[in-house]
Amino acid sequence: MARQQAQASTQEQVEQQIRAEEYEKQLRMILAQILTPEARSRLGNVRVARPDYARQVELILVQLHQARRLPTPVTDADLKQILSKISEATHRDWNIKK
Repeated sequence: MARQQAQASTQEQVEQQIRAEEYEKQLRMILAQILTPEARSRLGNVRVARPDYARQVELILVQLHQARRLPTPVTDADLKQILSKISEATHRDWNIKK
């Protein structure tokens, strides 16, 4: 019985990994459609420096595209503007008092 549960757990993990890979593939396809080569390059640079931030930007871009609130294709200048707006929205000022 324990062996069957272990096999089921392993099979679930494999299926979950396949779903995650499929999701990533779809995400990359959408980004390839909506971003110019220069914008993809910039996003790749952001991904190298800040992977979590790049992931957040990718998801925002896909959501805006699906809501048809994004100019297609997104140029490098457009992406710079989007990155700036996201950075401003998530930036916090820290005040340290002595």
